[in-house]
Amino acid sequence: MIPPGQWGPWINGGGWITFQGMPVDILLYDVVRVEAVLQDCIEGKVTSDYQAV
Repeated sequence: MIPPGQWGPWINGGGWITFQGMPVDILLYDVVRVEAVLQDCIEGKVTSDYQAV
């Protein structure tokens, strides 16, 4: 298990499941951070982040 915060600056954790034979990624984000970025975008403050694999 990878502890929260070790997946990168945006993803707190997650997992992989198979649903009806299809692989599905489940990613957990910090809702407070997402809401803040959405508000910034509404105000015209747009940023870009790169998640290295």
